[in-house]
Amino acid sequence: MLISQSIPVLYMVSGAALGIAVGFILFNAVSGTGKTKITFLIECIIITVYLFATYYLTNVIKASIQIVWSLEYLYAILLSFISYAYLKKGNWQKYKI
Repeated sequence: MLISQSIPVLYMVSGAALGIAVGFILFNAVSGTGKTKITFLIECIIITVYLFATYYLTNVIKASIQIVWSLEYLYAILLSFISYAYLKKGNWQKYKI
């Protein structure tokens, strides 16, 4: 019974893992620019949004566990988008290590 109930969650997390891989690559590229304060700020913003959304889904809406795990997609999208935006628009090219 537990295995059959966890299969949808497994599909959800497996799909999100692909997006998170892209996000981690972009995030590590930002980290590689030497701007550790920016990487810390990006991670703090994303974790704050993630935690508030998780709290809202679990305690306010009382969503199913599969819906709560779908927030991994939100994490991946935010990490990818913010990291990519910084790499495109940030002034990291002028930074001297």
